[in-house]
Amino acid sequence: MVQTQHATKTLTHAQCITERLARMREVRGFSVVELARRAGMDKSHLGKVLRGERGLRADELVCLCYALGVSMEQLIPMELRRELDERCMRMPDGSPRF
Repeated sequence: MVQTQHATKTLTHAQCITERLARMREVRGFSVVELARRAGMDKSHLGKVLRGERGLRADELVCLCYALGVSMEQLIPMELRRELDERCMRMPDGSPRF
């Protein structure tokens, strides 16, 4: 499992994104209920996502970005984007995808 160093703890990519979503929600002063409403999501599902109990689908991530008024680039840290870009450009055996 690929992991990202964040402050004093090590987070998976999903945890890093979820933590940033939670922080952006708090900074904007949105309750979980309000963010879920703005994103068109069920509030209990969003709560579970933010607590790390459930995964987040790509379409839900896009809706949350719109609801928070941020781009995917603002949500996903640069080092994580570089790592994911590199991983997506390679086949499982390490050979270039394109």
